[in-house]
Amino acid sequence: MFTKIKNVFCKKQSAKYVSGMFADVNEKKPCFENLKYVYENKLVLPVAKNKMAPSKKVTVKDALESVCNLYAFVNGIKFKGDALEFAKQNKIVCDDSFDNVERNIFRIELAKLVYAAIKDIDKINDIDTVCDIAKGNKDESKVLALLRAGVMPGEDDC
Repeated sequence: MFTKIKNVFCKKQSAKYVSGMFADVNEKKPCFENLKYVYENKLVLPVAKNKMAPSKKVTVKDALESVCNLYAFVNGIKFKGDALEFAKQNKIVCDDSFDNVERNIFRIELAKLVYAAIKDIDKINDIDTVCDIAKGNKDESKVLALLRAGVMPGEDDC
């Protein structure tokens, strides 16, 4: 499955970043290339025409829109409309825990959404613990799968 994801991510970009297009993006920062990539592939959308808001807290709505774009991207389909509805239709969300789309989202909740969107991924490392997630947490295996695949960063040196 990870090969499928890599192949999908290597396809042609769907938006073009133009230098200076976002007033709040520092193009000299090391993370700039990552931000440019997710913008060009519509995995993260700007909050306004000239504003990306990279330091803004992420709401459930923001996370759902990004994860639905990721799901659509990986599966070669189009995502339009209400993100929560799309997420429920595609079994990314299976309950009402994300219905309050205006609240901030926790990292573990984001991991749960990302895992639901891409599920079967190959591991590239052997991380077996995460410092900020209690052993036995119901979502621990999902976070570990993402960490092992290199999809999500995390600290394993407790």
